[in-house]
Amino acid sequence: MESKPSYAELEQRVKELENELQTKEQFFNNILNQIPDIIFVKDDSHRWVMLNEASCNLLGHPRDQLIGKTDYDFHSKEQADVFWEKDNEVLYSESLTVNEELITNAQGVVRTILTKKSVFKDDNGNKFIVGISHDITEKKQAEQALADSQRRLADIIEFLPDPTCVIDIEGRVVAWNRAMEKLSGIKKEEILGKGDYAYSVPFYGEPRPTLIDLVLKPDRDYEKQYLSIKEINGDLFASVAFSSSLGIDGRYFEGTAGKLYDSEGNVVGAIETVRDITAMKRAEQERERLISELQDALANVRTLKGLLPICSACKKIRDDKGYWTRIEAYIKRHAEVDFSHSLCPECAEKLYGHEDWFKKREDKPKK
Repeated sequence: MESKPSYAELEQRVKELENELQTKEQFFNNILNQIPDIIFVKDDSHRWVMLNEASCNLLGHPRDQLIGKTDYDFHSKEQADVFWEKDNEVLYSESLTVNEELITNAQGVVRTILTKKSVFKDDNGNKFIVGISHDITEKKQAEQALADSQRRLADIIEFLPDPTCVIDIEGRVVAWNRAMEKLSGIKKEEILGKGDYAYSVPFYGEPRPTLIDLVLKPDRDYEKQYLSIKEINGDLFASVAFSSSLGIDGRYFEGTAGKLYDSEGNVVGAIETVRDITAMKRAEQERERLISELQDALANVRTLKGLLPICSACKKIRDDKGYWTRIEAYIKRHAEVDFSHSLCPECAEKLYGHEDWFKKREDKPKK
């Protein structure tokens, strides 16, 4: 039969257990204090019963000055009210809550934290709020900077003078600026988010790939439908295309399109701008027509160069086939000019000089 341990032995065992517990507690506290996130425990009266080193650094006070105190002792009433409300929410629901909160640190700088809270019950049924907060200030600032950048980019696209369209990698419209609205007659509210080549209908009368699609996925069959198309710097295309769906006689457009990349270099979409060059193309066509007509006229005029056989008496001209033709008919045929007939002073005097009416006329031809 084993003998009962003596008082001294029991006292020694208690000390060993206390040392073991203290060692484990110290080990646990060291782990908590090494965690850069804010970790805290509150009782059901919102008093701190445990805080790690990150919590103390945020508040700017040693731990012994914080234990037993509440948020109202160190934060503004506005911030403390929010923390108190969120604490009650988790106490009453006894479920995990996640909230973004604003907190002012010891330096007076407002930080944004993401806080997760849950309820722990001890063996006596006492409730404790266990929370961990991660500082997301830099992340929120980066998100805001990105949002600001995207908004500025959207504003730039919106007010570009040239009609501009942007699609994502799935071919859905994500930007449709004012100039594009005016050109196509379609409001952005009617087209944003749509895919399946909906943006091509105003120009071609049917959904089909356009220049912006050819940037992402080349298609030689469709490329042939453009008047000209070329590649610049590996991924930028330029072309001149004719649209029969816009205007009474159709419109000519010059377009440029390029790929859009994210920060990691992945293709995320494409952008296209178009410019109405109908007036310029019509002017070019009119100029070419006039040049052609002028060239034809010059070619006809050149046929009058050389030696022309002409009758000394009647002034008829012999053509290449040997026929005699009146001089005015010959010149009209080869130079596209018309004649009007009259009498020079010498001929008028010769023919009618002996007539009284001719002698008396005031508008007789001058010699």
